Amino acid sequence: MALTHATLIDLNANELILDLDADTSITADSDDTIDFKIGGSDEIKMTTTALTPAVADGSALGTAALEWADLFLADAAVISLGADQDVTLTHVHNTGLLLNSTMALQFNDASQYINAPSATILDINATDEIELNATLVDVNANLDVSGTGVIAGALTSAAFTASGIMKTDDATEATSTTDGSLQTDGGLSVVLDAIFGDDVTLLSDAAVLKFGADAEVTLTHVHNDGLLLNTDMQLQFRDSAINIRSDADGDLDINGFLAFCLKPLTENKLSELLKLREGFIEDKIKPMILEEAVRTVNQQKLEGPVIIATATNSFVTRPIADLFKIKDLIATEFVIRDNEFTGEVDGIPCFREGKVKKVEEWVSRNGYNLSSATFYSDSFNDLPLLNKVGVAIVVDGDDKLIEQAKNNDWKCISFR
Repeated sequence: MALTHATLIDLNANELILDLDADTSITADSDDTIDFKIGGSDEIKMTTTALTPAVADGSALGTAALEWADLFLADAAVISLGADQDVTLTHVHNTGLLLNSTMALQFNDASQYINAPSATILDINATDEIELNATLVDVNANLDVSGTGVIAGALTSAAFTASGIMKTDDATEATSTTDGSLQTDGGLSVVLDAIFGDDVTLLSDAAVLKFGADAEVTLTHVHNDGLLLNTDMQLQFRDSAINIRSDADGDLDINGFLAFCLKPLTENKLSELLKLREGFIEDKIKPMILEEAVRTVNQQKLEGPVIIATATNSFVTRPIADLFKIKDLIATEFVIRDNEFTGEVDGIPCFREGKVKKVEEWVSRNGYNLSSATFYSDSFNDLPLLNKVGVAIVVDGDDKLIEQAKNNDWKCISFR
């Protein structure tokens, strides 16, 4: 049958047969629905709103051998997956694709996935490890690690929170693994401020803290001794006028030391200072007194009078002398007027040659001589007096003082 261009055929719900064996056809047996039958079975339905398979989970769109080319969808188009459309993928204009609610994007198996359990949280989950391979991983917010984080490259973060252990370069194990710790087997570089809410521990002997763009100021740990400020640097208090410094190896700037000691004394009433001193003796000094030191003092008392000669002021050292039951104290004295410290030194400081002079005056006044005296010291600044006495004994001295002791055949002991 030949049809002209303007011919209209009304099938009126009848079937239009398309092949010789009559098993492929088009039918419109209900309003606004077209059925496509192929090979004797209904395969596709078309309505005014949808193109669907005849039954759920029916015909495929394309095959492994015959793929469709591009697929074009409108703004806010939704791809719905599953019998109840529980998973949807929605186009967000100029932004990307939106996976619905708490659904997950899985990789390999159900244990490895990315999902958003709430509106403000994104989870990345893996059974073994997650690798981020890039020149730089830049974190612009807080980073919370609840397990162990191992970083071989660079980490840039506004803030980093580790409730587990954070390690950089896990080549060797640290001596302890405490949750909340950051372990570095190499170095740690912090460009801006570093804020710590608790202790900072440097485990290495001779560890160095460096300050300044050119690290011109250093503070070095000296094993079993304390901290060493480098070369001619000074430790300042309040302002540059109040400082402690050493102009040369073994030499203390006594004027700076006294200014440091006098400042808090002149700024407080004597009654308040006495209360502070009492707490200082109880909390700091008494726990530091060593049994061997007490035994040595008591033994010396059997041989003759024992005195304490110190550069530290008598206000601080008088109670310490009392703990050892030593009556005679030679110290640096400060002027007290109207029951307050004036900020002046009374006489000469009991330091280096000043200490020698004060001790010689006491010895002469009490009928003794230095040639028969025994002097215990831990300070290189006491060399002038050590060279004057009959017996010089170095107690827990530093390297420079021990070297002098060896050169002079002085005895070296330890109370620790």
